[in-house]
Amino acid sequence: MPRPVHFEIHATDPSVLRTFYEEVFGWTFQKWAGADYWVIATGDEPDGVNGGLTSRSGASAAPDGINAYVAVIGVGDCQHYFDRAVTAGAAGISMPPTVMPARSAGSCN
Repeated sequence: MPRPVHFEIHATDPSVLRTFYEEVFGWTFQKWAGADYWVIATGDEPDGVNGGLTSRSGASAAPDGINAYVAVIGVGDCQHYFDRAVTAGAAGISMPPTVMPARSAGSCN
């Protein structure tokens, strides 16, 4: 079955969002030469996907709802990463950390 091989985050201020994901998940970003685009490396594990970060071309997302792409990130301690996200500046939280039934233990969103 085909699986996603890339994701893309659109941000009003990519530099702020870049710092957020670096602080929360330790992701690394590499600027794509000649473009307002950064390639995101999310890790070396075989069960994952890398992505990109670019400037938002449309209206900003509402601060208190979900109106864009949603991704689930597998972590071992939901509350720990939720707290890191809040410390790094997360706002407009639409739901608390929630353990998700998944193919591996410890997955949450």
